[in-house]
Amino acid sequence: MQSKQMKQEKGVSMNNKFKFAKFILDCILCFVLMIFSFLIFSIPLSYVIGLFMKSISYKPTFSGCFGDISIIGLLTTLTLTIILIFLYKKKFIIYRIYKISFIISFISIMTIILFIEYTLKCNFVK
Repeated sequence: MQSKQMKQEKGVSMNNKFKFAKFILDCILCFVLMIFSFLIFSIPLSYVIGLFMKSISYKPTFSGCFGDISIIGLLTTLTLTIILIFLYKKKFIIYRIYKISFIISFISIMTIILFIEYTLKCNFVK
């Protein structure tokens, strides 16, 4: 009894339970935000990567199945995560998203992006 009261005095709440409905809502929210961040940030980022590759005279040495789309997808979805963490730390937003929701959404988006890129580059090669 006394330890419970001491924990509540220190600011640690004992009502820290996992809410499955909030988790599903967070996963859907992260998934949608990552799709929009990919659509918004992919065009400027592709120009930056293209200019960088031209400036160093990059020529691919092997014809692999993965390349530009997966790199741009990785960077744009991570950009959203970094922006949301920064806004939360600076107290601009107060809605806390579960970290596991970010991880599951990131893995699912990257799996979809890699599948699309593999299908476009490798399955249509004669």
